[in-house]
Amino acid sequence: DLTPVFVFDGAVTELKDDEVAKRREQREKYEDQLEDAREAGDSVRVAKLDSRTQRLTKTIVETTRDLLELLDVPVVDAPAEGEGQASYMARQGDVDYVGTEDYDALLFGAPYTLRQLTSSGDPELMDFDATLESTGLTWEQLVDAAILMGTDFNEGISGIGPKTAVKLLAEH
Repeated sequence: DLTPVFVFDGAVTELKDDEVAKRREQREKYEDQLEDAREAGDSVRVAKLDSRTQRLTKTIVETTRDLLELLDVPVVDAPAEGEGQASYMARQGDVDYVGTEDYDALLFGAPYTLRQLTSSGDPELMDFDATLESTGLTWEQLVDAAILMGTDFNEGISGIGPKTAVKLLAEH
């Protein structure tokens, strides 16, 4: 029997400022494309772009908090990254899984992460220890691989994907 805990992101660290700015710029492009698709009557494109232009407003956050309280779901406010806080809680044994849409929880060392909980189809289960074992990497090297590929905090190196990153770390 699992009890959910909802972790809200805290303040955005300045390390992520560039990524936030890029996401804002991309969303603005999608908003322009959405307007064009609406004018053209392209309902398929409208539906696709509409989901890419959604913003997490103060009202949405407050309503979500109220709903979670009514459902007796504990809420935690992270000091910064929600995935970092949730991963810490999982490593401490306070929660069994971290649910997220990103890979960040794996990099933060969450023992078990469920990705794509809100997507259609089955969620992806990521097992931290199994990931390290299958790649032959240490936790630090896993983070190094992510840095080479790119994260929310850095662009990475063009042309380096997971296989190349693991290969380079093994060689160097």
